[in-house]
Amino acid sequence: MKYQYIHQHEGARRADLLMAGWAADEHLFADLPDTGDDLIVCYDYSNLTLHTAGWPEYEQVRLLAWSMGVWAAEHTPALQGLNLTDCLAVNGTPRPIDEHCGIPPRVFELTLRGMSGAALVKFRHRMCGDTYAYFMRHLPQRSLEDMQHELATIGRQALSLPEGRLPWTRALVATADVIMPTANQQQAWQERGVRVCMTEGAHYAPQYFEEWRSRR
Repeated sequence: MKYQYIHQHEGARRADLLMAGWAADEHLFADLPDTGDDLIVCYDYSNLTLHTAGWPEYEQVRLLAWSMGVWAAEHTPALQGLNLTDCLAVNGTPRPIDEHCGIPPRVFELTLRGMSGAALVKFRHRMCGDTYAYFMRHLPQRSLEDMQHELATIGRQALSLPEGRLPWTRALVATADVIMPTANQQQAWQERGVRVCMTEGAHYAPQYFEEWRSRR
């Protein structure tokens, strides 16, 4: 796993930790506001080892996990050593490849097998809806081969690792999510007993992250 500071302050006591989705990187979140708290973006789940040895001992860490980042957060041992005070899941579930609680396995397999430059453009249009132009202005700088490798690794691990038990505070679920089906997200969080907050939008929208970053 890789990480990048978007905002870093000497002596900061609090941090916001953003676990991005598949194929993302820090560029997608570069415009998030500086609130005075550190902001760290994690991405690339080709492995789930997060090296936090150089991080300050934050008194409070707020977590937002988006899309495949929800699953990754549940299986990142380093998170257990952080002082997590709030855990928000956005358009993702702990079982990301699942007929009833995630992306149906056949859909995931077709996405993986058919990955190409043209297929990625189509996927991003479906993921973003009317925020596609914004997304393209903040385009992640990753190769197609790199993204394919990450997706294949997620597929193998998501089907073999047991479900984690991160203490999610709430889940934000978009009404028009065609990547991680809305109904499946609702089912997953109902089974976990986690409060669901519905919002209008697609799988990705910048306001999900902007609103989270500006709230305390």
